[in-house]
Amino acid sequence: ITERGDRTLYPSLLPWVDDDIDAQPLQFTFHDNFRHAAILSSFPPFAPLHSFTQRQMQNSEVLIRHFGYSKNFKMNYTVSDGVHQVASVLVITASQPFIRIQNSNITISITNVTTAAATAIFVPLTNRNLSAVTNVDAKKSDIWFKVTTGNWIFISNSIKKLVKSFTQQDIDDGLIQYRITVPSINNDQHEQAITATVANLTVTKTFKVFK
Repeated sequence: ITERGDRTLYPSLLPWVDDDIDAQPLQFTFHDNFRHAAILSSFPPFAPLHSFTQRQMQNSEVLIRHFGYSKNFKMNYTVSDGVHQVASVLVITASQPFIRIQNSNITISITNVTTAAATAIFVPLTNRNLSAVTNVDAKKSDIWFKVTTGNWIFISNSIKKLVKSFTQQDIDDGLIQYRITVPSINNDQHEQAITATVANLTVTKTFKVFK
């Protein structure tokens, strides 16, 4: 979170999954005096929320507000599906606004490229290959990657199209592939600059392709 800032609590920030088929919506309960930060309703009058549901997070109805007294602290909470209850800890780090590219590489297997008819390889991209993190109040669909080469493919309704920009959410949803031509695979390594942007923040890092 940013220092003395607000951040919407999206499900990706508290990524709990209930395997029970007929379970109730997950309920989160914070056992904290809200000294360093508070969980609040995202609508006026921004009432404190010691308990809220996963559905409320999906609807962007919950936010956390940092008060500035401490930059690193923990908040204890429990999560329940109405039958089971698990205790956990939310670790908070407050700092100046940033965006950072965490992962930026992909390994391409050439073992299956055995025929002259194979002119290109399309490799699905995951967040293990390319991901960015930020502490500003933003969704994954607000984090944009910009590229300059013709290797990046967006898939929509089974149709592939070349793109020069896409979001972190596109990657997480499996909509992005990396395309590389067979002749160029013989190079030991490919590198290119890739830029990530959110709000008014931008960062650039080298994306590496290995075989």
